Amino acid sequence: MNKIALAVLVLVVVGLGYVVYHEDSDYGNRPNISDVQNHNNQMNECIKLALERHPGAILETEVETEDGQLITDVDIQGSDGKNWEVECVLATAKIIEDKQEH
Repeated sequence: MNKIALAVLVLVVVGLGYVVYHEDSDYGNRPNISDVQNHNNQMNECIKLALERHPGAILETEVETEDGQLITDVDIQGSDGKNWEVECVLATAKIIEDKQEH
């Protein structure tokens, strides 16, 4: 995938704000993001890594707290026709889960 197209895609997804924050299933306990620019940079990096693994269309992103860390789930409809869920630790941009959804 062209790097410029990938960068534009990431910026569009984050720029539109299609990010749902929640902790477990309780949407009332959303994390408080104090450094928005840093948070968005971390989201961009995690989305970029997820798309490098599975080029395709982002269907949804979610941010949740697991073990005191902010984790983002990136759901992708891959160009391979499969659906993927990639989990990434925001602070480190480390992929901690990568699985095909059925």
